[in-house]
Amino acid sequence: QIPNPALILVNINRFTHINNFYGTLIGDAVLKSTAEKLREITPDSMNAHHYRLGGDDFGILFEMRKGDKEFERMVSECHRILESDAIYIKD
Repeated sequence: QIPNPALILVNINRFTHINNFYGTLIGDAVLKSTAEKLREITPDSMNAHHYRLGGDDFGILFEMRKGDKEFERMVSECHRILESDAIYIKD
C-alpha cells in the first residue's frame, strides 16, 4: 500500500505506424527500449514501480512526498529523453 500514490502515464504517439511500417519485431524492440529508458530515468530514491499497461502505454507508480521536486525533474527528464533520444535497433 502506497500512502500518497502518484502515477505517471506514458504513451507512444502513433505507435501503430511503427508496427505497420517496420513490423512487430521492431515495434516490440521499441517497446522494450522505451521500458528500459523509463527505468533508467527513474531515480532509485523514488522507489517506483513500472508497468506496461497494454499496447504502447506505460505507468510509473510511486509515493508522492510533499514538496518533492524530484517528481517534477523526473517528469521533465522523461519527456525530454523520450521525445529527443533516438532508438537504435539493428543499426
